[in-house]
Amino acid sequence: ALLGGLIAPVTLFKGSILLCWALMPVAWYRGARWYGMSPGFAAALGLLTLTVHDPYAIGFGVRSATFRGLYTQHFGLFFFPLFLGSFKQHLDHRAAAYRTAALFALTAMSHLWVGLYAAIAAASLLVSAPSRLRPRLGRVVPVGLIAAALLAWWLVPLLLTSEYVG
Repeated sequence: ALLGGLIAPVTLFKGSILLCWALMPVAWYRGARWYGMSPGFAAALGLLTLTVHDPYAIGFGVRSATFRGLYTQHFGLFFFPLFLGSFKQHLDHRAAAYRTAALFALTAMSHLWVGLYAAIAAASLLVSAPSRLRPRLGRVVPVGLIAAALLAWWLVPLLLTSEYVG
């Protein structure tokens, strides 16, 4: 609608899938580097995203978007490693709370289940070092508050109309 017919909607739709998958290795590489992985390992991880075979086309893979129509799921999986890497950096005092919260909000709004996976991964990372749990909790509060504010406009109506989901 914004382009006024300059580009056909189906072209924009297919182009967004293509662009997301073309950039998927970059997102996983960047997220892995933020997490602290070596450049070689992060590059291998990023490239492996293009080789995942999902025989039922219900999860992570190009087939999920192309054959099953899981359009938003691959956007969530694009933002997931960026959030997790940023979360790790934030816990290590190397990333701002707003960046981490924005990446979580993008992950959750892209696909709610991938957002849940991101929250589980973040919680696992948080409790993985029990001796540092208390100071880390103080660092997580601003991320949670900012993320809640960013998600509220979308999450509140979703929860209020949950009987229509599915």
